[in-house]
Amino acid sequence: MRIAPYTAQSLDASRQAQHTAEQGQIADRYTKAVEQIGSGTLDVRLGGMCALERLAQDSPRDHQTVYDVLTAFIREHEALKQRSCLRCPIPMCRPR
Repeated sequence: MRIAPYTAQSLDASRQAQHTAEQGQIADRYTKAVEQIGSGTLDVRLGGMCALERLAQDSPRDHQTVYDVLTAFIREHEALKQRSCLRCPIPMCRPR
């Protein structure tokens, strides 16, 4: 009869270890994707955005965080674009 409690404890420990490993993998994917969207290369940025989208699908718990990161990225880059357009010598490039 002592086998059953030991097996249950072992199973619980295995589940907890698996959950911890999954959370670590999600954190690693998130970190890499955020690094990618900060890249100066368009292809790398797009890959980072796709990676964040996939992460939001795979981890509903992180959906809001991913959404917040992407919207902040868009807002910041739009602000940079507008500031650079104000200095542009071509009239049609300037914001209206």
